[in-house]
Amino acid sequence: DGQSRCGGALRRADGVLTCARCGAEYGATGRIFDFLSPELRSVANLATTDSVSGWGYDSIAQDVINRHPDGLVLDNGSGYKVDVRDNVVNLEIVDYPSTDVLAVGESLPFADSTFDAVLSLAVLEHVRDPFQCAAEIARVIRPGGTVYAAVPFLQPYHGYPHHYYNMTRQGLENLFEPSF
Repeated sequence: DGQSRCGGALRRADGVLTCARCGAEYGATGRIFDFLSPELRSVANLATTDSVSGWGYDSIAQDVINRHPDGLVLDNGSGYKVDVRDNVVNLEIVDYPSTDVLAVGESLPFADSTFDAVLSLAVLEHVRDPFQCAAEIARVIRPGGTVYAAVPFLQPYHGYPHHYYNMTRQGLENLFEPSF
C-alpha cells in the first residue's frame, strides 16, 4: 500500500494496485510495481532489448545514499544494481532483478516530497523530455533534499533504448533552474 501520484491511497489486491481517489490501476507482483502503461511505453518510445545497463555507485552517489540511512533515496534510472540498498528505490524501464518500480522519469508514480534524495546518473540523455524529467525529480524530492544528476558531455552514442542528448554543466543547470 502507498500513495498514487494524484495523492490517493493505493490498495493492493489480487496483484493490482488501485488508487482509491482516481481509480487508476497498476500491476504489482511480489517483487515489483509496474507503472508502465501501454500509453507511457508508447510516449517514451520504449524498445525491447537484451542489453543490460548496469554500474555501481560512484563516491558522490555513495555519499548521498549514506547520508540518508533512515531516509528514502530514489535511483531514477538505476540500471541493474548488484549492490542493492534497503533505503534506495530502484526505478527503471527494464525489469532487472534489482528493479523495484517500472516507470518513466517523465511521469514518476510517487507523491510529492516523497524522497530525501534522488539520483539521476547517466539517465537524462536517454529520456525524450529531460525538462519534464527534471520537473518530476523536483516534485518528488523533499524540501532541502539532495539531487545528484550527472550526464555525459563528450561521450559518443550509448545506450538503451535511445540516446537523445548530451549536455554541458550549464545545460544540466538549465533543466533544473525552473524548480530550484
